[in-house]
Amino acid sequence: MFASLVGDLASAKLLVAAGANVNDADAWGVSATAMAAHSKYEDLVEFLLDKGANASADEAGFAAIHPAIMPAAKLTYSMAMAQRAIAALVLVVSVALMLPALWQADRPRRGKPVFVGAVAVLFVGQAMLAFAGSSLALTIAALVVFFTAFNLLEAVLPSLVSKFAPPEIKGTAVGVYSSVQFLGTFVGAAGGGLLSQWHGAAAVFGFCLVLTALWLGVSASMAAPPVYNERTYSMGET
Repeated sequence: MFASLVGDLASAKLLVAAGANVNDADAWGVSATAMAAHSKYEDLVEFLLDKGANASADEAGFAAIHPAIMPAAKLTYSMAMAQRAIAALVLVVSVALMLPALWQADRPRRGKPVFVGAVAVLFVGQAMLAFAGSSLALTIAALVVFFTAFNLLEAVLPSLVSKFAPPEIKGTAVGVYSSVQFLGTFVGAAGGGLLSQWHGAAAVFGFCLVLTALWLGVSASMAAPPVYNERTYSMGET
């Protein structure tokens, strides 16, 4: 145990050759291998393992493998926290950028320009993501652009269905839209996964860009929705 505490490889070899137990532990259950690993005596840890030491022995509540994986675990945790911070930043900024356009979408004769513009911005965001590569700054900018358009369309599309569907089938229209939306999520995820597996990420971005370009062309050629009339009815005194 003392050889493991001070990292004395030569003494450890002599002790093992004389019959010392490589799985020896101190009074608190800390194994010799765990002690050497915690102190970063790599040569000693390698020697003990070669001689049959159990890296999973954890009578003290931690094993020799724990000190070895802690740096990687800390790095993984730090990366996860950074990803969460980036996701929160993208969400806040994209929603803030989306709100003025959403307000314009409800004004007379502004619905189609806002809608077509959102599809165009969606195309630009996907193109930026496709060419972002390993650039963190470009990836964040691309995500902001993409989710600004995505969040706007997510709000505008069901609103259009609810406004202009005939009153007698309005509930059905909203239900069908919702079902198709979830079906599209499934089909898109499955198709994107297969494309990525067979042809790589470039194929996924290329396919999405082609679909978005077609959507943009169809949207631009469609007639603008009629002006939505709002009426207020008095219920009298209650």
